[in-house]
Amino acid sequence: MADPSRVRIGGPLAPFAQGFGEELLRQGYRPNAAANQLQLMAHLSRWLGAKSLDAQALIPPTTTAFLADRRAAGYRLWLSPKALAPLLGYLRELASISTVPSSANGRARALGRGAWACGGLRRSARRPACS
Repeated sequence: MADPSRVRIGGPLAPFAQGFGEELLRQGYRPNAAANQLQLMAHLSRWLGAKSLDAQALIPPTTTAFLADRRAAGYRLWLSPKALAPLLGYLRELASISTVPSSANGRARALGRGAWACGGLRRSARRPACS
């Protein structure tokens, strides 16, 4: 699937899907790579929904469990924490800025800073390490 707009995402991460796809393209991801990231997001969102979890639950123990379940289900690609780094970085950015896209505004406020400040993966060197 080379068209990111064709990836359908339901569940707790759905409000962030459009913005994440746009951000990937803005960062220079090719359409196929962006679609792959959105498919990973869709799988994570379904997994969170099945566990009755929301985006606030995306802390290292949760993402580790997701990746382990993904491996156990036979997936062969995007099985490391590095695969989730673009998504977690995007969500962390939403939680740390005051102006977010209207479709995700309430959800981003609900995330707050705590879930992303030290629990997620660092997206770049400008993020300080947590002590």
